[in-house]
Amino acid sequence: MRAQMQTLVKESSLLNIFKKQSFSENKLTLAVISLFPMIFVTKTIEAAFVFGLVVLILLIITSLLTKALGKVIEKPLQLLVAMVVLITLSTITKMLLEAFIPNLTNDFGIYVIMLGVGPLLYLNVFHANENNLKVSVLESLGTGIGVIITLVIVALFREVLGSGVITIGKYLPIAKTTIDLGFSKYAITNLLQPYGALIIFGLLLSVYVLIKQRKEVELV
Repeated sequence: MRAQMQTLVKESSLLNIFKKQSFSENKLTLAVISLFPMIFVTKTIEAAFVFGLVVLILLIITSLLTKALGKVIEKPLQLLVAMVVLITLSTITKMLLEAFIPNLTNDFGIYVIMLGVGPLLYLNVFHANENNLKVSVLESLGTGIGVIITLVIVALFREVLGSGVITIGKYLPIAKTTIDLGFSKYAITNLLQPYGALIIFGLLLSVYVLIKQRKEVELV
């Protein structure tokens, strides 16, 4: 009975880590310096989703590599090695995307490279060094899903309000489809410009912080 209780507590704590990284402490939302390599890919929902998947995969791979390298490299050298690994990994990722999703790299290839020098993956490496493999993978999975959710929400507002249509099939291997929402002539086309991403993200972040503060006040 005691062993079962300990197992339940352990599983509950792991689930909390997943939820915490996915929603409560999403690195993209709270670490605004991670904004620039990612937020500008939110011109369409499809692009945001595909790029988010790339980030998710990179986060999991970096966690696994960090734990593997940590066993053979002394701690003082791990950060230096991590820098080389991350830049190399992002370059390889760009090459693979060029082969399989060329449209994505044509439009946003520079942002894939920027992931290798951005803070998000380095934060992930730091957490992976501090935790065991299972916790590291769960944190990476949670963070990656949080990134996908954030990017897709920003893209939803930008694409819908900025064009009045939703287009899929440019990056995913499916038939290209355009859904006309019926108000294209009223679209705010400026939202499709790079600064439109900053405007939408800033507004959504403000709403998020406001809701969080109200919840904290209610708890008090």
